[in-house]
Amino acid sequence: PARRRCWWRRARLAVAAGVDEHISRRATPMPSDALAALAERNDPEHTLVALTMLRTLLANAKQDGDKYGSIKSSSKALASKVLQCEGGAAALECISFRLQDDAYVFGASAEPPEDAAAVLAVFEAARTALLQLGDENVPDAAMAALKLVCIYAQNVVDAPDDASKRRVNAANKALQSRVLSASGGRALLAAVGFEERAGGEAGGEAVFACEWADARLLRVALGVLKRASNVWSAEAARTLGAPDAQAGAAEAKAGAA
Repeated sequence: PARRRCWWRRARLAVAAGVDEHISRRATPMPSDALAALAERNDPEHTLVALTMLRTLLANAKQDGDKYGSIKSSSKALASKVLQCEGGAAALECISFRLQDDAYVFGASAEPPEDAAAVLAVFEAARTALLQLGDENVPDAAMAALKLVCIYAQNVVDAPDDASKRRVNAANKALQSRVLSASGGRALLAAVGFEERAGGEAGGEAVFACEWADARLLRVALGVLKRASNVWSAEAARTLGAPDAQAGAAEAKAGAA
């Protein structure tokens, strides 16, 4: 059945991604805001829950500060969804909720709140593209596309002001053979900001260009892509149930050995 084929691909990909964790260690630490750090430091499933709650808290507080402008620090939902994450308290402050006595109070920070909704949208787009890549390609093809797209995105993060890092010739052989040949490859590129643009002059070559001004959004997307193993495993568990997923993961690992 189609669902089981998708699970098999995810299981094999989870094993392969676990072997290739060196992809995620290329980055050089750099100054960051709390929402980008949240995506980088935590399991994607936990990050998704945390960002969703942060977006809701911010939207509600902006709409009605008197009613929603504070939340008890003892709140079980806050603890389980946000504060359990590494950098969760900093993320709350990033959206202008600062701890005062026994509550996090909106507007207590001098800085304007970060746009949690925009960060969540980038995160979800990267996650969706990653799941599509895993579902619609054989493991080797999916991993080849993932690795190259991570390299493109990381190059921009490492040198955001270098225009050459933000452009890839559409005719590039590696891009064509590893990414554009994969089903969902274009969506994966778009998830890290690389969109196809026509040549600037008549007869000019088309390129894939990343025009995101804020490289922190790229880091949010990379926070998902660099933990592909976690994303695929979690989705497989949801699709077939945890017991089947564990058995399938063991079978996939044995097959990959």
